[in-house]
Amino acid sequence: MRTLSLILMTIFVVNSIFGQSLVGVNPSNAEQGQILSLEFTGTNTLFTQGTSTTFWLSQGTSTVINPDNCSIINDSIVNCNFTFTGHHNIGLYDANVNSLNTLVLQNGFTLNSFSNPPSLSDILPDSALLGDTLMMILSGINTQFGQGTSTVPVWFTQGTSTLFYPNSTTITDDYTIDYNLIVPSNIDTGWVDTYVNSFMDGFLNLANALNIYGGEIGGQITQGPNKTDDTPLANVDVYLLDIDNNILLTSTTDLDGMFLFSKLAKGTYKISVDVVDLNTTNLPTYTISGSNYNFNEEWLSLNGQDLEVASGIYHGASSSFASYVFPNPASKSFNLFYDNVTNQNKKILVVKDVSGRKVSTQTTTMQLGINTVVLNLEQPTGIYFLEVWGNNKLEHSFKIVKQ
Repeated sequence: MRTLSLILMTIFVVNSIFGQSLVGVNPSNAEQGQILSLEFTGTNTLFTQGTSTTFWLSQGTSTVINPDNCSIINDSIVNCNFTFTGHHNIGLYDANVNSLNTLVLQNGFTLNSFSNPPSLSDILPDSALLGDTLMMILSGINTQFGQGTSTVPVWFTQGTSTLFYPNSTTITDDYTIDYNLIVPSNIDTGWVDTYVNSFMDGFLNLANALNIYGGEIGGQITQGPNKTDDTPLANVDVYLLDIDNNILLTSTTDLDGMFLFSKLAKGTYKISVDVVDLNTTNLPTYTISGSNYNFNEEWLSLNGQDLEVASGIYHGASSSFASYVFPNPASKSFNLFYDNVTNQNKKILVVKDVSGRKVSTQTTTMQLGINTVVLNLEQPTGIYFLEVWGNNKLEHSFKIVKQ
């Protein structure tokens, strides 16, 4: 009789363990960006037994989503809170529990993509000078920047080799990040992309987000017996110096006596020329900042004659007026308010899409000073870039949005 009782008890325990199964997850689906409570249900399970009952979702052997916390209701029901982020793969997941043994409900849960996908919308300001330090605002749509972590990594790329980061970032709300940026002085000018690694939203990027430009100092050297003479000096070496008179760059005047230093970072510079017996005690200085323009005529003594170094900062707008496009966004017509600070009157307005493809070209004549040009953009809605060209040189670029 004792032998029979032992056999029956053994059969009962074996059936209790090996008859266990995980039968359901409710709800059985969610989407990226959701925080959701899931109910795991088992049959013949002993969730309350043991000391470390764990639950998780898995996709293959490498992807695992662990719950934030779980609450065991009874031996067959447990509620677990999950945070589903943009970093998690979409698709089918197995539901798993490890109690007295491991139970798996294959394809018991589905993670769908965002119903309202998050994206980066714009950066203000959207242009920056080499070497400049500025506060910037990055905005998103359907984003959740404020969820999960106190900081959100932000970085910029230019091609495959250039990578730089803001000094600091501050999350203002779910849709806005403020950051302090020191633009490197040694990168190429042009558009750079920005990336964000948001806990809830995943990796986001905005192509052609920030236009990096450099200052340009150039001018003409002429010589004559008086200031009204206009004889250009060709093949003269011109030096760009720092404030301590160290040579940074060298240029040579062309047949018209013209010279140019481009892609200059924020700072103060001096101009010197390689002419015998030239008095260089009072060299002209130029300070390149984020929004400035000046033009100097320096008359230097050369053997009793006058040497004119007429030079100035060509890139940037005057301190009292900054060129801009309004309205922006617009459904069709954009007004370009442009400060023409050069004597080049013929301008070519080129509009490109985000892939760099030219979609329209318009030629206009501008007077020195403020000009208004109406641009009608017959293109689909989206982001475009308006370039202003003068004398085969890019003078300014604007990001415009067609609604």
